[in-house]
Parts: sequence; structure tokens; C-alpha cells
Amino acid sequence: MLYHEVESVGPEVHFLVHVEDRHAKHFSDDLASLVGTTASMIIAKLNNDFAISPIRCCSDFCATDAGAFGMADYVEATIDAIRTIQPRLASRAAEYELARRIPPDVVAELQRLGVFRMNTPKSHGGLELPLRDSLAIVSEIARVDGSLGWVCALNGFAPVHLGQLPRQTYDLIYRDGPDVKVAGSGIPGGTAEVVDGGYQVTGRWPFVSGCNHADWIGAFCVATRNGIAMQGPSEGMAAIRIVVLPAKNWQIEDTWFAEGLKGTGSHHIALKDVRVP
Repeated sequence: MLYHEVESVGPEVHFLVHVEDRHAKHFSDDLASLVGTTASMIIAKLNNDFAISPIRCCSDFCATDAGAFGMADYVEATIDAIRTIQPRLASRAAEYELARRIPPDVVAELQRLGVFRMNTPKSHGGLELPLRDSLAIVSEIARVDGSLGWVCALNGFAPVHLGQLPRQTYDLIYRDGPDVKVAGSGIPGGTAEVVDGGYQVTGRWPFVSGCNHADWIGAFCVATRNGIAMQGPSEGMAAIRIVVLPAKNWQIEDTWFAEGLKGTGSHHIALKDVRVP
């Protein structure tokens, strides 16, 4: 089973998740068609057994009221809105590249369009769009600017990746609303050393797109005990842990000097001797 621990310290919540789980949780119905074909973080396929548990709860709060005129109309209206602001967003492409990030006001405008809640479950105030619709929205943004599209894809689909977490953890991340922006790295660039009461995490991870405006950041670690990698689910495979913390807990290193997609802000992140229960 998925192993999960959580501790609340004032306004902060720290938790670690073990990924030796044979069940994908909290996925929308639309993901069922992807089982067996998706080779990404969306579904961790450790064997042929999957448990798709869609979240289909009602929500009375949603700033972008898609339900008022139908989901298809909402998607069409959002794409039309993107096309309307396309000249203004595209005119700032040089600014994205110079700053090597998406400016905060542009992030706020994308949030108002519902980009960061389009895949958040309705149970958590989101839109829970079918994947084909959210992909259509991201594709339209990518036509404006590649960096914008890249960041919106990663941040916008975070609710799907996080669907593998226990419901309690998911609730904590989205407790303040559906527009949570999550960045992360799937490269096991750190270690999670077993200590009393949890883990001590140290590491450095590359290519964390959108980390400058993220609310939460997650990264993969190799679990160790006394400095030795712990056995994973298969022989010869190290045990992996995912550490997820509020963005302010991470150090962002200014390392993104690429020739393309400069505006994604895909810097390195780091932790040093951080205790996580």
C-alpha cells in the first residue's frame, strides 16, 4: 500500500509518500483509457493491477462557473479568451526569455482563466475537465508561446499526478482552493535517510519548470538507511520516496540558461538536511 505520513506545523504541512503502490488513486474517469499506455508520472504502473477511483463529488464553490453554461461551452469560451489576449501575451515573449520565468501578472491572468484548476477535482473546487479538453486549452496556450504552454501543461496537470496521493494528503494540498500551482522533478536527485520520526532529506534536482511561482514543490528521493539504499519493490531496484513541501521550504538555484524554452524557469532546486515526518 501507499505509505503516507503527515505533520501540521502551524500553516505548514510536511509529508512524504512512498510510491511502492499498486493502485492509482483519485483519478478522473477519463484516465481509464490511458491505463496500460501511459509511460509517465500520471500512472505508476508497477504491475497490471489498477484501481481507478474517480472523485465525483459536488462542489458549490468554483470561481470559474463552467457549470452555468455547460462544459463544452466553457472550453470554447476559454479558448476564445486565450485567442483574444494572444497578441498581448505573445508581445511579451522577449520578456519571458530575459527573465527566464513567466511574470507573476501573466501567471495571475492564466489563473483567472482557470488553467490551474481545470484538472482539479470538482470535490476540491476545480473544473475536472476531460483530459481532451484541458489538452485543447494547453495546446492553444502553447501556440501563443512555447514556454507558456510548457509551464501550463506541467502546473495544470499537477492535480492528476497528485491523484496518487492518499485523499487526506490531497485535501491538505488543496485546502485553500483549487488553483494550486505545483512544480517538481521526477529525477531521484536526493536521498531520504530514515531517522527517528521520519526522514532527513538532502538533494539537488534539475529542470523544475515553473518553480518560481509554485505553491508546492515535489521531488523523488532514494530512501536510505545508514547511508545505504533501501530495497525497492523489485530486486536491484532502490526504494523511492516522494517528498512534497510548500515551495518556500525549497532552495531555488538560478541555473536555467537554456537556448530554448527560456521562459519556463526550469531551475535546480535543493534541500539540505530537512526533516520530514
